[in-house]
Amino acid sequence: WFVTEATKRDFRSWPFTLDLEREIVLASKRTLVRARQEMARQHTSLPPEEQIAREYNGGFYTPYYGHLNAALVDNSTALVYASYLVAVDDRKEVLQHRANLPDEAFYYGPIWSEYDGQYGSGILVVAVSYLWATSEHPDPKGEHLRDLAQFLRWLMRSDRCKRTKVVVFMDWVSLYMDHPLGSRTPEHTEAFEAGLANVQKWYAHPNSLTLLAKKKAKTREWPFNESGWPVFERAVSNMAKAKDHVLDLGAIVTW
Repeated sequence: WFVTEATKRDFRSWPFTLDLEREIVLASKRTLVRARQEMARQHTSLPPEEQIAREYNGGFYTPYYGHLNAALVDNSTALVYASYLVAVDDRKEVLQHRANLPDEAFYYGPIWSEYDGQYGSGILVVAVSYLWATSEHPDPKGEHLRDLAQFLRWLMRSDRCKRTKVVVFMDWVSLYMDHPLGSRTPEHTEAFEAGLANVQKWYAHPNSLTLLAKKKAKTREWPFNESGWPVFERAVSNMAKAKDHVLDLGAIVTW
């Protein structure tokens, strides 16, 4: 009940047109954080062998999210609202890295889902695997963001998400990057390393969607299928997911 009520109070999927709406959004943060902490506590209180056994079990009807909430509770990883990314694309802005994003960009609540026989409800995580365009910025021209936003607009309007909030894991906005080089604080460096150790969880979970953004900038030498992180992310995505949960983003937006 607590988790469900906490998420019902979260209005951050609304577009932000008034300052009052933003205040409502931020007022829900405390309740959402408490719900996340409780679900993480339930997971970490299990014996270590049971924690491992549960991580990738379940599916759409019997999901398990304890380890995802545990990966979020120390703030080493952040999930960003799909609606925020769409808004950035609508404004034709360059996407900033995590440390420079506004507070309302982030989802602070627990990962959970339920199914009532007709529609699912809860939180849907979209994990994006993509090629950085340059070492300074992964998407300086907004090409990846444009394709991602096109997909997210469709997803959020679909029947699949009638009662589901969509949040996104993408390294640039989910982990603390050292940008500009040498500017990352020791605290953010420690958080980055902890978040990096949990990256596989967002791609491998049976109920998350993995988007493979294979577009290669001219500045890149190696294509998607020959680049280290994308190869790893695609491999772990295919370990426990149904095939329709690993999607080729380029094929979708050009269909």
